[in-house]
Amino acid sequence: MGLDWSDWGRWARGLMGACISGVAGSLSAGGASMYVVPKDVNLQTPEGFHNLILITGITAFGAFITSLGKYLQQHPLPEDE
Repeated sequence: MGLDWSDWGRWARGLMGACISGVAGSLSAGGASMYVVPKDVNLQTPEGFHNLILITGITAFGAFITSLGKYLQQHPLPEDE
């Protein structure tokens, strides 16, 4: 039958959804870090806020890569039905 653009669109949408889901789930790690090390990670000081953004960003990037890998493992390319 062959692949058409809607197959690629569904695959790309699923890929983006997996990545967004991973990043959204990881955002709680930044908030949790404020409870673990409130002296170093907080919203009150510029250094604490910088650390919060840094921890949240690194965690989100890791979750993004993990979700991307999981999705590509299950759906390497759009499937031809």
